[in-house]
Amino acid sequence: MLISTLSSLFFSCPKLLRHLRLKGKYTYQDSMSRSQMCEVVLENYSQNASGVLQTLRRSLIEPWVHPTTAAEALTTNTTSPSSTSTTSSPKSTPSTTTSTSSSTTSNANPNSTTISAPLLISGFNFGTGSSREQAATSLLAAGVPLVVAGSFGDIFKRNAINNGLICLECPSLVDYLTSTYSTQLEGGRRSAGAGNGVMICDSAKAHNANADNNMSSSGLKLDLEVDMAEGVMMLSEGKKETGVVFGIFFFLQLGRYAFDLGKNLDITVDDVTSWTHNVNAAHFCPQVTALYPQSSVNAETWTEFGELLETEKFKTLAIEKLSGLIQIPSESYDNMPPPGQDPRWETMGQVHDYLAVAFPLIHSTFSLAKVNTYGLLYEWTGSDASLKPYLLAAHQDVVPVNPDTLDTWIYPPYSGFYDAETGLIWGRGTSDDKASLTGIMLTLETLIGKGWTPKRTVVLAFGFDEESSGIHGAKTLGKALEEIYGRDGLAFIVDEGGGFKDVYGTIFATPGVAEKGHADIKVEVTSPGGHSSIPPAHTTIGYLASIISELEQNPFPVELARGTVPHDTLLCYAAHGHDISPRLKHAIFKSTHCDAALHRVEDLYVSKDHWYSSLVGTTQAVDMIYGGVKANALPESAYAIVNHRINTVSSVNETAAHDTQTIASLARSFNLTLKAFGEDIIPASAYSSSESKGHIELSQAFNHELEPAPRTPTSGKGSEPWDFLSGTIKATYAAHRNLGGVDGSNIIVSPGMSTGNTDTKYYWNLTRHIFRYNHKNGAYGGEIATGVHTVNENIPLDHYLEMIRFFSTLILNADEAKSFE
Repeated sequence: MLISTLSSLFFSCPKLLRHLRLKGKYTYQDSMSRSQMCEVVLENYSQNASGVLQTLRRSLIEPWVHPTTAAEALTTNTTSPSSTSTTSSPKSTPSTTTSTSSSTTSNANPNSTTISAPLLISGFNFGTGSSREQAATSLLAAGVPLVVAGSFGDIFKRNAINNGLICLECPSLVDYLTSTYSTQLEGGRRSAGAGNGVMICDSAKAHNANADNNMSSSGLKLDLEVDMAEGVMMLSEGKKETGVVFGIFFFLQLGRYAFDLGKNLDITVDDVTSWTHNVNAAHFCPQVTALYPQSSVNAETWTEFGELLETEKFKTLAIEKLSGLIQIPSESYDNMPPPGQDPRWETMGQVHDYLAVAFPLIHSTFSLAKVNTYGLLYEWTGSDASLKPYLLAAHQDVVPVNPDTLDTWIYPPYSGFYDAETGLIWGRGTSDDKASLTGIMLTLETLIGKGWTPKRTVVLAFGFDEESSGIHGAKTLGKALEEIYGRDGLAFIVDEGGGFKDVYGTIFATPGVAEKGHADIKVEVTSPGGHSSIPPAHTTIGYLASIISELEQNPFPVELARGTVPHDTLLCYAAHGHDISPRLKHAIFKSTHCDAALHRVEDLYVSKDHWYSSLVGTTQAVDMIYGGVKANALPESAYAIVNHRINTVSSVNETAAHDTQTIASLARSFNLTLKAFGEDIIPASAYSSSESKGHIELSQAFNHELEPAPRTPTSGKGSEPWDFLSGTIKATYAAHRNLGGVDGSNIIVSPGMSTGNTDTKYYWNLTRHIFRYNHKNGAYGGEIATGVHTVNENIPLDHYLEMIRFFSTLILNADEAKSFE
């Protein structure tokens, strides 16, 4: 049962309001009715207290009433989860704090009950000296179902439990409210507050807070969300749409007995129970507004470009340019020798010839250098040398097509066929990564044709072996770029990577701002050979099989860490996902400070999503294996290659150590010596000559291991390029759908990360601001998969056109940005 929207806060004086009871003359009048108690509650501290509570209740739509019987509990007045409750502060009572909130919970439990009522927040030792149960029942009679305090008197707490008044201890919240809004006298002493001391409140502070939030000075607007199941409170100030989260406060989660108190509210133990106020979650995942070109020239060019995108002539041109590039089978293979030593590289020369013909204006306007024969490095020099250049990257190569799969392709893999009926362009490289390359080139060719020239220098870098680790292409391009532009010489880099999709009913764009590390570890076993008719208990292949099994039975732990991209992405999902469950949402929020909540998020989400768990942890996959040359000969050696994608908070050395430790005990059990990465872990001296059965050696397979990438700043100082990219994404998304407006609320931009690596691993020295993002649309999937790295690769024409719109918006916006230098 989800109880939500307790919409008013009655903030009492933390210093003075300790003894909560009816005025002395009423204390022993057991015959007092609930309405009589309501009229005199808190009267001994303020003559206005009862009136304040009644005023708050009258301002609510169908305010909660404490039920007195089981039958009444079943019909207790409620509002639907989508109703709105609003309170206003009575001008005659400046000591009262209220909140305005709306109980919008489209994802709420359909069986939930939404109640509207004042909340009472007080100080420490609340209720001390109040031994009669009327101290609790009078609050219930006044329509207060929940009290938050720094601590409670024991007798009062027991009376509250017996009568169904919920009491929560949260000293950090009380301290915050007191320090923020209390009036300080000379020497740091607190004043007695307003009126008879119902509340200590600095009216100037309250007025300033209201003014900052565009509110009336009649009362301070507060929203408090209390999640009893997760033990977290979130306080925000301001209107629901523009408020700011000021604090997250934790309290001890309630046990089963406390949930049992809610029976009068028809709450069941197994339900997720929370009191929900609309907290502005921008605190956890801040957003910028959409960014459009502003200068008259750029704004006009951008508008004309957008109109051109909608024409059939341009669509035909875009299809033609991409289709022509797809028809070149520019495949790259693992462990190829350098260019000039393998004829398979020659297809890259065909790519160069095609680009020169397809984009003549670029080749007559840009300078072009070819790095290591096939790497392409273009530059369009801007008119303002004080502006840092930026780099747009893509790769020319594609994953090879397995000849055995040719008959499973709907259209031939290198046909570049456009199916007008489905709106799909077919062929290897349509999705990875020739649509990006063609989109960049066609955008710039079009801008040149319109007579547009840049102030900021535009650099293009197209590698030719990204699909085989980029050791000949991007690696040499990175060195050439650093020689030309220097360390940190670029404003930002945009390469292939993330796109946008629907998550929890919200469209999220997730530009990659980090990458995992990479290591291929070779596990080799050697032992004496011989004839297979006299075999040992285990051959090298048998030992290797046991080692592989041991590795797979002991995977790396999947542990979500604060400050990492996967955790930040989840914070954005929780902050802006419309359909995320309240339980997961609040566990994610609480995980920013609580280890138990962090583990709960692992259980609720990470461990249940195979892709996300692969993103979070270090992975291992045995991808290659070799052993034996003849059926009747014992193999002297056998080896396997284990591919690791390394957690961003781990390292190559830590990964190697894990594999070594996992294998060591097994090696001892088999009497095998072990050498790991040049170090003798189990030396030959550990066994007698007759005991030793063989040897295991661990090494880096290809000597191109990679540490996790530095993270691109996404908040605070130095995050201006991130804000620029976010605004560009929002503008592109809105413009492509004719949504209008500049708030950008129709798409949320979150830090993201892929499970693999791109050519940018060689560009770390060029800038701190690397974005793996090409605005690929994954939000509206069809029946046909995109086929990346497999059969039937394709891209919808509309998605390709939106990528072109993204690049045009990016280029024009970058030309105006002044915050990169």
